[in-house]
Amino acid sequence: MKVLVVVKDDPDVRFLVETIFSMDARFTLAAVASSAEEALESLRTTQPEIIVIDHGLSGQLTGLDGAVTKRAGRYLSRCMRPVGVKRLL
Repeated sequence: MKVLVVVKDDPDVRFLVETIFSMDARFTLAAVASSAEEALESLRTTQPEIIVIDHGLSGQLTGLDGAVTKRAGRYLSRCMRPVGVKRLL
């Protein structure tokens, strides 16, 4: 089972992504965050194998800024291009 963290500031899209992953037994949702700062804080208590992050998050840190921090860097093995929600379905 892959452990993941979902980071998205839009609550509707965040709920959709959570729902999609929760329906798949291969994934366990460790944390859900609405900002890069919140996601980085969750890394203190979780050890995700996958971080699904919105590259255009609002706040002090964008998703890309948060992904390249030292704390998140150990989890980031590659950065994938954004995928539209329609392609996920």
